[in-house]
Amino acid sequence: MKHTVRRSLVASSLVFATALGAGCAAPVDPDSAEAVDSTSQAIIDKEYVSNGGTIDLWYSSLAFCYLTGVTGNLDMQSPDVRVAGPEEVKLYVGADDRWHLQTSPAVTATARCSLWSDFRPVGAGRKVSTYEGWTFGLELTERHPGAHVESPADWRRLWSGTSLCYLSGALAGTLHGFDSAMAEVAVDRDASGWYGRVSGTGRSVGGFWGIGSWWESQAPYGRAMCIDTGRSFKLEPAPGGTTTFRWRQGEPSNWMMPISKGICMLTGMKGHFAGYGEAVRIHQENQHWKLDGASMQQGVSASAQCIPYNQLQISGGFDVGGIKPL
Repeated sequence: MKHTVRRSLVASSLVFATALGAGCAAPVDPDSAEAVDSTSQAIIDKEYVSNGGTIDLWYSSLAFCYLTGVTGNLDMQSPDVRVAGPEEVKLYVGADDRWHLQTSPAVTATARCSLWSDFRPVGAGRKVSTYEGWTFGLELTERHPGAHVESPADWRRLWSGTSLCYLSGALAGTLHGFDSAMAEVAVDRDASGWYGRVSGTGRSVGGFWGIGSWWESQAPYGRAMCIDTGRSFKLEPAPGGTTTFRWRQGEPSNWMMPISKGICMLTGMKGHFAGYGEAVRIHQENQHWKLDGASMQQGVSASAQCIPYNQLQISGGFDVGGIKPL
């Protein structure tokens, strides 16, 4: 698959190979004017790794980046333990208009990037909906309608249906984290657009002999990024008639669509992440995208979505996810 891209991308491809060995991506000049034919397949073949630091990825004017894996300690911390900072993963666009992948020392995360021009007919209206993305959790969201007070699925509305949203990280700190099989952060879509949700354990706080107490969430915080094109993104169908692929601890890997057809990204992670024995990941094998993970704890699972390069809608005007026609 060939695309017209800036000459700087061709020149930087060799730099990328060197930079990956050092654990970071090379800068890309977004202002180079002359265009040549090149292939972008090599771009999505590259996996960028942040292991307790921040790495620089692509300029947002050329590409968007997405989370493909999380490994490490995201367990909540006791209030009587002094720590230097939260345990976190964060994929975002900075003030320099570049994507960055940031992790705390106890966590490793992976990301990939794709050129905007790979997606037909997504065009000049493309943009990142908000550079830093959204953080969602109990204190930052409204309670989902109908949720039971002792086990809420806290959520936050993200972006409209004319966009694509996905998981861009997670945050664990004092009394909030991936401390059990119930702990989860995820990005989903309904008829009104995209939203982020969390779940987890809780505790009763305050009151006297149970009277006047209230329930307090110990769920982790989630992070989400959205990209907007003014058009609704078509998603690849998954088993069961949905557009969400899933993997659960104890199950075999979930094979997703061919690499040549499009890209796949994480939309959710769940379970007890107590160290480097726990992981969720999307990777490439036998010319396909593959979703799996590992765990020495309980309830580790992951969800993903896949985005075809060809974004032309089917003849009926709607895709399987109920997206509005172009």
